[in-house]
Amino acid sequence: MLSRIQWHCRRKYAHPITTSIQQYESIVTEYRNPDLAAQALFRIGVIKFDKLFDLDGVFAAFTRIKKLPSTTNIIQDAGLKIGDIQTARNDLASARQNIIQLSRISLVVYQDQAAFKLAELNILKGIRYSLSILKRFNTISVTDLSE
Repeated sequence: MLSRIQWHCRRKYAHPITTSIQQYESIVTEYRNPDLAAQALFRIGVIKFDKLFDLDGVFAAFTRIKKLPSTTNIIQDAGLKIGDIQTARNDLASARQNIIQLSRISLVVYQDQAAFKLAELNILKGIRYSLSILKRFNTISVTDLSE
């Protein structure tokens, strides 16, 4: 058990990002409203992605959102972010599958965002292919090219 002074010092000098995440987590656990929980989890995910680049923590937060019975579009927003996480992890095949699922949603705004994300994935695929060709050229010796 922490003494009152230890508790006060930890609370006063805690990192603001950690404190924010803890406050949002308390919203998720204390309030039974799934929409509030989804918004809090989304904010946790954004903080962990933008400030901490904790891809596992972000993935966990956005995956939890998808399991909530929320009535808002935040589930689709979480799906887009999961695609970003998969892309950052260099898991382009999973990112593509995730984005293709979102492109089938009837809301035009998500169809447009999914189309943009798929275009980005196609560019990354092209870059990856180009790099593999360049690697092959690097393995060919100079004498092989002159013959």
